[in-house]
Amino acid sequence: MRMTRAEAARAAVRWVTDAAVPVPGGLAWPETRQPDGRVSDDLYDGTAGVLMLLAEARLSGITDFDAFAAGAVGRLSYLGGADPAGDGAPAAGDPASPPPDPRRAELYTGLAGYPVALRAWAAAAGDQAAAATARETVAWLAGLVQAGQPASE
Repeated sequence: MRMTRAEAARAAVRWVTDAAVPVPGGLAWPETRQPDGRVSDDLYDGTAGVLMLLAEARLSGITDFDAFAAGAVGRLSYLGGADPAGDGAPAAGDPASPPPDPRRAELYTGLAGYPVALRAWAAAAGDQAAAATARETVAWLAGLVQAGQPASE
């Protein structure tokens, strides 16, 4: 029996989401499926990239994986939800959230990729909290540049 395109798409997204692991803030994805696989949150090969996949799935009418998207949004918000004032305060609503690390601000392998994925998800799902976190993260990064601080090492 041959799969339809929609069935194949769901199977592919299921394969990806099955690798999710619980982490502070929500869900993340390991770089490999080995038991000791290091978790990655990057746009290139981690949580942000998976959130992009889930946004595309949502735009295609596949909503079966929205709970995984919520976990990815939670994780990226936990890691990148700096306040725009730049005073290092934890993200709003999450007093345990660490301030973002300016040494990891690259697009594909760092913090700058988080708002890209958060905005994609916000556009696909109407998630205003994800959109707000994206704005806050961009404002924090812009503050680094305006202050003449290096955005990565």
